[in-house]
Amino acid sequence: AFATSNLVTPVATRNIQPGTAATWTQFNDAPAALGNGTVEVLKISLIDGGGNDASDLVGAYLGAAADQGAAYVALLGTLLPAVTLQQALAAPGGREAAGGLYMRALADSLSAATRAQALDKGAKQVVLANIPTITFTPRFQFVLDQVAQANGGGANGAAARAQAEALVKGWVDAFNQRLAANFAG
Repeated sequence: AFATSNLVTPVATRNIQPGTAATWTQFNDAPAALGNGTVEVLKISLIDGGGNDASDLVGAYLGAAADQGAAYVALLGTLLPAVTLQQALAAPGGREAAGGLYMRALADSLSAATRAQALDKGAKQVVLANIPTITFTPRFQFVLDQVAQANGGGANGAAARAQAEALVKGWVDAFNQRLAANFAG
C-alpha cells in the first residue's frame, strides 16, 4: 500500500501466495486493513493468454500429414463455426487462412473473458499481454529446423522453414491485431 502523496515508498506490504496447485488460473487475497485513509491499495489484473493455443495450433497444423488434418480441423472447430470452417478449408490456401481465423476468434474469446471477468466487475488497472513472437523460442527453432530437414535441407529446406515461420508469425499477428482492435479507443 502506498500513501496517495507518495507512490514510490510503500507504507505497508503483505506477501500473498497463490498456492501450490499445478495449474491455477486465478487467486484472490482477502481484503485487509492497511494504514489509514491516506493509503491506497493498488490492484492490477494481469491477463495473459493465447500462447499455448498458438503452440497447439502449430503442432496440429504441422502434424496434419500424419492424421490427414483431423487434429487440426478438430482444434479449429473449437472456436470456428462449422460453416465458416468448411468455407475456409474449401478455398485455395484455406488450411493456412483458417489458422488466422482461429487466432482472431481466440483473441475475441480472450477479449470477452477479460471484459466479463475483470472490466465489467470494476477492475481499473488491467494489463492484457499479447502473444510474443513464439518463433524465437528454442523449442520453435527446433521445430523449424525439423521442417527444413523434412523438406530435404539446403535451399528447399530453408524455403520451407521460412514459409512455416512466416505463417506462424502471421497467425500471431492476427491474434495481436484483433486483441488490440478489441480494446482500441
